[in-house]
Amino acid sequence: MKEYYNIEIIKELVKLPSSILKDFVENPNKKHLHKDKDGNKFYYRHVIKTLKEIIKTGNGRSVVYNYKANNRQYAENGSQGLPSHIKALILDDDYRDYDMVNCHFNILANLFKKHKISYNH
Repeated sequence: MKEYYNIEIIKELVKLPSSILKDFVENPNKKHLHKDKDGNKFYYRHVIKTLKEIIKTGNGRSVVYNYKANNRQYAENGSQGLPSHIKALILDDDYRDYDMVNCHFNILANLFKKHKISYNH
């Protein structure tokens, strides 16, 4: 699979002063903080590294997905780990970011309703 980006926006993001970009990257609504063993936030560093790699490799970047122990696929080198508000800025207009939390249960519930199958929830 390939991802297409707005490279000019990414270049502008990377040029921002780190204090401004850190505030933009770190989502204060997240319940878990991404910190290293010394208590320093590392999510910002991950985002900057990913953005710089995208600039270096350019548009049409091939993304490799691998299975993890939980049998879910994760992108090895794509935008998957970036905050959704940053993906909305940098990815091509055709890209859609769907939140799949609990989707299996919602799909099943909708199928039950559609086919008039009773169920307890």
